[in-house]
Amino acid sequence: MKTACSIVLAMVSVAPFDSADVLYDEGVSGDISGDRFNPTQGGVLAIGSNTLSASVVLDDRDFITFNVPAGSELTSVTLNAF
Repeated sequence: MKTACSIVLAMVSVAPFDSADVLYDEGVSGDISGDRFNPTQGGVLAIGSNTLSASVVLDDRDFITFNVPAGSELTSVTLNAF
């Protein structure tokens, strides 16, 4: 069985919420690391909404890291589908 998930990450800052950046897309950039000691580097979150699109099969686990810019904060993580 294959399970697909999409996560939306939102940040609050003084900048307007115009962004809807793709943080990572497994379909384009390849499989996210399954090694917790060597996670995929997701990069820096943009102000506004950021999307991570990935899929897992059975007990496959994905490990990814990302950075929140100074002066910003991560306000929510939403699982859109599973």
